[in-house]
Amino acid sequence: MDLSNSLIQKTFTTTLAILFALSAGPVFSDDSFEVKDYQRQQEETTAAKPKAPVTIKPGKGDHKSPDITVSAQEIPMAYWQGGDGHYNKIFDLMVDGYGGTVKTTFLPSERSIRMFVSKEADCSYIHTSNLSQYNDLGINPNNLIFIGPINEINVTAYVQTGSDDIKALEDLKGKTFAADVNLVDFIRSQGVKESMALQSQVQMIELLAKGRVDALVGWDYDLDLLVKKLNLEDKLQPTSMNLDPLVDGMVCHRNDKTKEFVKAAQTQLNHATSNGTLAAIFNE
Repeated sequence: MDLSNSLIQKTFTTTLAILFALSAGPVFSDDSFEVKDYQRQQEETTAAKPKAPVTIKPGKGDHKSPDITVSAQEIPMAYWQGGDGHYNKIFDLMVDGYGGTVKTTFLPSERSIRMFVSKEADCSYIHTSNLSQYNDLGINPNNLIFIGPINEINVTAYVQTGSDDIKALEDLKGKTFAADVNLVDFIRSQGVKESMALQSQVQMIELLAKGRVDALVGWDYDLDLLVKKLNLEDKLQPTSMNLDPLVDGMVCHRNDKTKEFVKAAQTQLNHATSNGTLAAIFNE
């Protein structure tokens, strides 16, 4: 894997609910900035208390499978507690018919990771296929297993409609641009420095729409979805910058307890992929 892809896969986080995302302030660039989160687009906010777990009861049948706990985080308008976003539907599809209880707890990023690393949670959702990052947290990647792929995501840039295209990060030199806080290491490795790093992609989009920055850099799926949902497609446009892809899914501890769940969830996902259900969900 090349340098850019490995650096992109180093970190990725998920934002909390959109109401909290709008309240977060920017993290301005600093040479000592360090990215510590391991999930896509997450945002630590004043909402420190975990939400009540969501429990999915076992499927029908005489066999009782092990109960599974999942640590999870929200993606605005795509995955949230009690929601009907793309990732909600896919999660429900993956656990449908499983013979045990599946309990999902939504937490801010660092707490969610601690819950998974300490094995208080059997699985983590949503996660990329790059498991080598867990070496830094004292977990042998061979003791983890990835369920996926669910979706492919890429790093891209957005600009105001009518602005010059951005084909590479070098094109951002001399421009004022906001970046997803979890892409700072990658951006700087390419000899470019962001004007500000933000935890909330919603806030990045609003800054660009108001002309306070010339561009923003983030994950294409999240930006495409949010720009559409926020009715800003006439004001903002994606550029042709499309960096090395990642795939996301779910990661679980590899052990006897999760073995049956992993097999069942992967089988469900494989069926949804082959029969077109997965593509249909993302095309809604």
